Amino acid sequence: MFSAYEQIADLLTPVVEKSYSRIFPKKPKSKCKPEIEKKAIEIARYVLPIGTFTSLYHTISILDLLRYYKKCGGYDVPAEQTLL
Repeated sequence: MFSAYEQIADLLTPVVEKSYSRIFPKKPKSKCKPEIEKKAIEIARYVLPIGTFTSLYHTISILDLLRYYKKCGGYDVPAEQTLL
């Protein structure tokens, strides 16, 4: 499944690049490359089974982190989520 996922991501990259260029015609292609690859990978992810073990990275800003911290103290939040 992972090899199919990688192949589909590679096949989708030119399609996503074409769509991206149509939506954002003034953006230089060199700056868009990481975003285009990320979108192609995101679309290709639908090939993987639901139970696939993956490590996905999610980044948040420090402001969001502080908001989450504040909300943990004000509501009935399970200990497991508070620890996270």
